[in-house]
Amino acid sequence: GRLHARLLDEVLGKHFAAACASLGMSPARAPVVLAAAGSYGRGAMALRSDVDVRLLAVGKASPARALADAILYPLWDAGLAVGHQLAVPSEMLALAKDDLATATATYDFRTVAGDASAVASLVAKFVARAKTRAAEMARALAEDTKRRHERYGDSVYLLEPDLKLGAGGLRDLEVARWMLAPFSSAGEDSLSVLVERGALDARELAAARAAEAFAWRARNRLHALFDSTRRKLDAPLARQQAGQRWLDRVPAKLFPFALERPRRRIPQSRLGQCLG
Repeated sequence: GRLHARLLDEVLGKHFAAACASLGMSPARAPVVLAAAGSYGRGAMALRSDVDVRLLAVGKASPARALADAILYPLWDAGLAVGHQLAVPSEMLALAKDDLATATATYDFRTVAGDASAVASLVAKFVARAKTRAAEMARALAEDTKRRHERYGDSVYLLEPDLKLGAGGLRDLEVARWMLAPFSSAGEDSLSVLVERGALDARELAAARAAEAFAWRARNRLHALFDSTRRKLDAPLARQQAGQRWLDRVPAKLFPFALERPRRRIPQSRLGQCLG
């Protein structure tokens, strides 16, 4: 996932420079900043996943729109699935106040090309505000997680789990990181807060990270074998198509922390210490 993101950074950075040149603009003073968001922003992209970007308009509207078109249309013509949004930083900050998806995406913004200070300023303002609303966001994320589990699987013991959206899957760790992000240092994996504040010990955190790494390998293998929409680990089908015997071991290896301590829950008092 990280190698995929780094390769995209290089490709999109050169493409941004070419788009600026086609319009007679300097990349350093371009009216648009290209920022990575979502899994791309986190530097953890699954194979064949959509490329999620934000275009921050930091100049006049007309040149910004022209540059955005010069960036996006060639990418779409090349068959790259690019999810995007063009807005001024203040609009994105306002939207993040009430829209959960925008709020979580803002945590993961990082500059790909253009004026990095615009992205840094936006993220800093968002994080400062998020610290004052941490409990509110945690409740919203918890409610969203409950609905997601009801739809995609609410047990870590499913033989054919949804690796991304099911209980114990990759999204659950992302949610934990978003909840803890206001209390972590820049560049730090926010899950470390759970150890620092006594909710988990170092061994438990290492087990969760190992499970996460295995889930990423499994998901990338599914995407390579089938397509980017496949998240459910259908072991019989995968073996039929490619003889992937390693899938026999998935249920036992995927969520070792959950299997070792079934249905373990962090006591509310200890979780409150992490969020307050």
